[in-house]
Amino acid sequence: MLTASQDVGEDERKWLLLCRHEETRAEVNPLEERVLYAASICGYAPGERKGLPVKIVAWTRQNAYSLSLDTAEGLLIEILLEHSRDIRRGICTQGRVGAEKIRRRWRNILDSILVIGQDVQRAELWRRTTRILTDWEIELIPGYKVQDVTWDELTDAEESEVARAERAGLEHRAR
Repeated sequence: MLTASQDVGEDERKWLLLCRHEETRAEVNPLEERVLYAASICGYAPGERKGLPVKIVAWTRQNAYSLSLDTAEGLLIEILLEHSRDIRRGICTQGRVGAEKIRRRWRNILDSILVIGQDVQRAELWRRTTRILTDWEIELIPGYKVQDVTWDELTDAEESEVARAERAGLEHRAR
């Protein structure tokens, strides 16, 4: 079992590693897509400690970390793994109903951590993190089947999105 001083040392190492990682990513690719992450990291609220980039969210006037999607993904996966025992127990004991509750709760967590107005980034982080939930559901729910999407289905959906956008543009111009 970790003592409080060991835990603080681990948080400090993690903080410094994240700061170096984000600094390097920003230098290598300054145009990399970023997400505003409003939760504490290593016990530090956004803006409470120097090291990670912070922005003020205009409509809430609160600070949020400005992180690469990969860094945010890692932090979110860490949250899932920290609670894996409870999540897995919920899936095991309640099956599909439990899995649905857990996914709703995960969405609420993402809504509270990721600043509103970044729907594309939030959707991407949802996709990246729920693969872990899906793996646990496959493992723990008897007869669970994932509905895989083929490449053709995926690209056809994208084409229809383009067609919808084009139609919307034509309708808008007609007005």
